[in-house]
Amino acid sequence: MNSNRRDLLLLLSLFVLVHLALYVRGGIGTGIEATKYIYQAELLLDGRFPSAPKYYYYLPIILLTAGAIKTGLGFGAVALAQSVFSAFALTLLYKGTLQVFGRQVAFMASLLLCLFPPFFSWDLYLYSESIFISLSLVLYYTVCRNEKYSQRWLLATVAILLLMFFTRPVGVLFAPALFVYSLFRTYLRPADRYLTSGLFLLLLGVMFVFIDRILHGGEDMNAMKPLKEEHVVCFVAQNPGGATLDLKYYDNGLRDIVYYVTHNPGHFAKLMGQRILSFFSMTRPWYSAAHNWAIRVFTVPVYVFFLIGLVGLFRERRNLQLYLVALLLMYPLAITFQCDDWHARFTMPVLPAICVLAACGFSETWKRMRKYRLEKGN
Repeated sequence: MNSNRRDLLLLLSLFVLVHLALYVRGGIGTGIEATKYIYQAELLLDGRFPSAPKYYYYLPIILLTAGAIKTGLGFGAVALAQSVFSAFALTLLYKGTLQVFGRQVAFMASLLLCLFPPFFSWDLYLYSESIFISLSLVLYYTVCRNEKYSQRWLLATVAILLLMFFTRPVGVLFAPALFVYSLFRTYLRPADRYLTSGLFLLLLGVMFVFIDRILHGGEDMNAMKPLKEEHVVCFVAQNPGGATLDLKYYDNGLRDIVYYVTHNPGHFAKLMGQRILSFFSMTRPWYSAAHNWAIRVFTVPVYVFFLIGLVGLFRERRNLQLYLVALLLMYPLAITFQCDDWHARFTMPVLPAICVLAACGFSETWKRMRKYRLEKGN
C-alpha cells in the first residue's frame, strides 16, 4: 500500500469514528428545519410540491428524503447516503490538494476537517447542508483538476456549480469567486480565457436572477428584515422594533439592498463588521463556555497558520490559489448583506479553503524550522 492510500485509509477511519461518535451522541436530526424538507418530500410524493417557491432551491435533500419515504428505507438511509457522499467528497479534497500542493498539505487539510466534528455533524441531519458542503468539496476538486486548463474540467465545474444553485440558496455565492478566478488564472490560449470568463460571466448573470427569485421565495424570505432589525445571526433581532433608516421598497430585493447600503453606509458597515466576526469566529452566546472554548482551540491555531499560508501565496502562484482567495473574500462579504447562521452553517462551505491554506502555512513553517535546525547543527 502506497503512502497516499495509507493517508486516505487513516482519514476515512477517523471519518467513520467521528460519525459514530456523533450518532451515539445525537442520533439522526429530523426536527426543526428537517421537518420542512420532510413535509416538502411528502408533498412531492403527493403531487403538490412545493408549498412555497423557495423550496426549488433545496431540491437534492427533498428528493433524497422523498426516495427514503417512498422505498420505506427510513430517514437513516438519508443520513447514510449523506455520510457516504461526504466521505467521497473528503477523498476528493485529499486528491485535489495532493495534485496541487503535495501530500503533506493534502493530509493536514483533510485531517483538520476530521478533527472538527461540527463540519461533518450535518451528515446526520435531514438538512440541506450535508449535500451542499459535499458539493462544495467536489467543486474544489474540479478546480484543482483544472490547474492546467481543460475544457472537460471546466464543464464539470459549471455542472457542479449549477447543481449547487438548487441545493441551497447560498450556492449562487460561489459564482463571483469562480468569475474572478476565470479572469486572472493562466491560460495557454487567449481563446480559452474568453470562453471561460464569458461562461462564468453568464453564470454571474444567472446568479442575480436566482437571488431575485430567492428573495421572492415566500415564507421567511425577506431581504430587508435582517438589515432593519439588525440581525447578526438570522432570526435573532438586536433591534426588534426596527432601526431608523433611509429605505425604499421597489419589490426587488436586490435593488432594496443596494439603496439601503448606499443611503445607510455607517449602519451597514457596523452590521458587516459584526457579521464577519460571527462568520469566522463560529462561537455563539447560546453555546456553553466549554463549547465556545473548544471551537477557539481549533480556530485560533488554524487562523494563525492560515495567515502564514496566505502570505506564502505571493511566493509561488498557482491557479487554485486565486479561487481560494476569491472565495474567502467574496463569499463572506456576500453573507454580510443578509445575516449569519445560528449554528455557523454558512461558514462550513469555506472551511476547507481555510484549512488548505492553514495546511500550507503549517508546511511552510515546518520546513523553515527544519532548515533552521539543520543550519544550527552545522
